Amino acid sequence: MSSFLDTLINRQYDIAQDEAEPLELPKFNTYTICNLRGEIEKTTLAFNLSYLAREMSSTIC
Repeated sequence: MSSFLDTLINRQYDIAQDEAEPLELPKFNTYTICNLRGEIEKTTLAFNLSYLAREMSSTIC
């Protein structure tokens, strides 16, 4: 557990210092956002995530 925590803290430090290498993330055709409560900005979250994904990759339609 300590090794994972150290890795996580070091990654966050690298991100803060703008020295982090990009991570290889899984890519899917469909994503789902779900929450059982209403009025907690699911639409805004979906919009922001799709905008960020588009900025990261030109293959998203």
